[in-house]
Amino acid sequence: MTRLSLRSRLLLLTAGLLLAGLSLISAVVSNQLERYQLDRLDSQLRSFTQIIAEVAPNGPARGQPARPQLLDPALDLIGAPYLAYLDGGGAVVGTVRSSRVAAASFPSDDALRSVPADGSAVVLQAADGSGRWRAVARPASGWSGTVIATAQLTAADATIAKLHTTSLISGAALLVLLTAVGWWALGRGLRPLRRIEHTAAAIAAGDLTERVPGLAAPNTEIGHLGRSLNTMLGQLEQAFADRERAETRMRTFLADVSHELRTPLVGIKGSTELYRMGGSDA
Repeated sequence: MTRLSLRSRLLLLTAGLLLAGLSLISAVVSNQLERYQLDRLDSQLRSFTQIIAEVAPNGPARGQPARPQLLDPALDLIGAPYLAYLDGGGAVVGTVRSSRVAAASFPSDDALRSVPADGSAVVLQAADGSGRWRAVARPASGWSGTVIATAQLTAADATIAKLHTTSLISGAALLVLLTAVGWWALGRGLRPLRRIEHTAAAIAAGDLTERVPGLAAPNTEIGHLGRSLNTMLGQLEQAFADRERAETRMRTFLADVSHELRTPLVGIKGSTELYRMGGSDA
């Protein structure tokens, strides 16, 4: 991570936060949609079981021929393709089924007996494991038994799966789009820093007159940084100028001292040479 540029790290952080936000939103929406579908289905099943429990005071009718052409549309209309009657011992004594659903796809009798008779909804598995069912049971009126209405969750599961797929595709497209926009926006936002970097490189090469241009408003972070750098560069340039003037004065002083010392030394050297050659008795 430390080898990546600031632009890349900011983009990765932003993309990660965006991905987390999209995942959270998708999960919340999916959960709320599933809860809404289940609540609506549970309300329908409770109303249906309450009606059925009261219209058959003597228990389920037996021996009547099934009429799928009338029964199937009626069951589809109320959203409950399976209706079961249980006696006081928990045995199934009557059923009303849609002919459009295979017999093996209905919940088993053991699963029906596990449904509480207090009107609370539970999820049952199909006997062949092909899907899930939502079931609601109520005590029957006028006879000792229980009425159970069940509805398939295939449509609800398909809706949630479609929502997940749509969220995944749209989220991925949105993430790619926003990542591209973020890369461009970060490039524009970090452009002043690159200008500052070029200015610093020019100063390091020896051009102390370079200054950071006004790249942003004075009240922004980039503006504060540019103003501070220009102040520091001005102080550095002044310090180098003062040092150069001091060095110039030192060289001038040394030259003057050398000249002043050279004049008597020349006379002394001449006298010495004359004495050495015997030209003087001193």
